[in-house]
Amino acid sequence: DEGAFITKDRGAIEALNQHLLDKIEKYRGEIELAHADMEEGADTLLMSFGVTAGAMRESVATARCRGQRVSSLCVHSLWPLPEDLLMDAAQGVRRIVVAELNPGLYRREIKALFPHLEVLGLNRLDGALITPSQFLEFVQ
Repeated sequence: DEGAFITKDRGAIEALNQHLLDKIEKYRGEIELAHADMEEGADTLLMSFGVTAGAMRESVATARCRGQRVSSLCVHSLWPLPEDLLMDAAQGVRRIVVAELNPGLYRREIKALFPHLEVLGLNRLDGALITPSQFLEFVQ
């Protein structure tokens, strides 16, 4: 409850949860964090979070040295979904590659936000990290 005591009062629980959701919505702009590295003319947006970000940054640098155009977005706050940041980053791209060390849980959220774009997953489930060369396979 509001006093931090355990309660089974459904009304109190619902009111507190609604208060927290309203608070998150009110401060959404302050808690949504992402770092965009955009390149004009890029048709692919690489997207990562957490430990996959380093390999993504390295792959972007390599691709650009090769003359390939690619943009990247490292999301620091997964929820609430930073929709405005994602919409800005996706301007002009035709596909988004979401890197995850799971079967594609966040990719589902991104696909729901961008049903008109090709949203691909770069996933590993074997405990190993995603490598820069695996990102580069998606850059044309």
